[in-house]
Amino acid sequence: MLRLAIYVLVATLAILNAQWTRISANKDIKGAQVAIAMREVLYGLSLYSLTYWNNLTAATPMAISYKNPVTNAQVNVLNLLSPTADELMMLGLLALPSATASTYPGLPWGGVGSYTTAIAITPTGCTGNACSIDLDVYWTQPVALHNGKFDALLTSLVVNDSYISMGYTYPDNPALFKSSNSTWSHAVPATLTAQAGLAMLHTSDAKQFLAARYPISDHPRWKPPQANAADLSTPLNVSQISDIGLVTLSGALYFWTGSAWSPLNTSDNNAVYLGQRTGNTGSFSVYIGDNSGRNFYTQK
Repeated sequence: MLRLAIYVLVATLAILNAQWTRISANKDIKGAQVAIAMREVLYGLSLYSLTYWNNLTAATPMAISYKNPVTNAQVNVLNLLSPTADELMMLGLLALPSATASTYPGLPWGGVGSYTTAIAITPTGCTGNACSIDLDVYWTQPVALHNGKFDALLTSLVVNDSYISMGYTYPDNPALFKSSNSTWSHAVPATLTAQAGLAMLHTSDAKQFLAARYPISDHPRWKPPQANAADLSTPLNVSQISDIGLVTLSGALYFWTGSAWSPLNTSDNNAVYLGQRTGNTGSFSVYIGDNSGRNFYTQK
């Protein structure tokens, strides 16, 4: 009888352990999904901050607009320092779930809530590269709940690396986000209701964070048009000859020389050069780099 009781106990413990393992694994998966989904929005916010850096740090920022895919109307970002995930998506900085989407999807397992973002630029009155930036992404409703209560097993450290940190609000102080190792904390913004289980992502190094996903290449990228050459934003890879930008007041194109923005030179035979004017000078040719033999050109 005793042996039978021991067998039953062992079997029961094995079943319970298997069930607990499945439950824990499921919670870990949910936590990872939350973290990964929020990281995608932080990528978009990082790209937004770098693309519109000079405008965001200007004394009087210009409107940033996008085309609504449903109405085809041009719409301005409502709050330049807190673009919504929907706005980031329609600006082309987040993946579109469909060609006519105007609402960015929420959590993959149907969590209630939405994303909110915040950009903090310091010090007050700074411009351009004299400024420092902090980027935050929040989920507006608790995501670490089980049976309506905070459950630490739902949290995830999947996104923690050198350039990004994740924090949660805990029952002991739901008005404060804390990292898992309590090395940093951040007050819940006034736009959110303080409660246990809220999640946030933070980075103060948008360039490094973005470069981890979008490695710098030699290929030039078009920058958003600006009124003056001084307003063109500095490329991610400062030392490389790269990006191109249109200056609207003069109608001139500028390219990044590796240290500054310089007017694009045009020859008498309609050849356009990015870099030194060398190599074959065929009519209507466009050269990328300092030598068409080393790099490439297109010819009409």
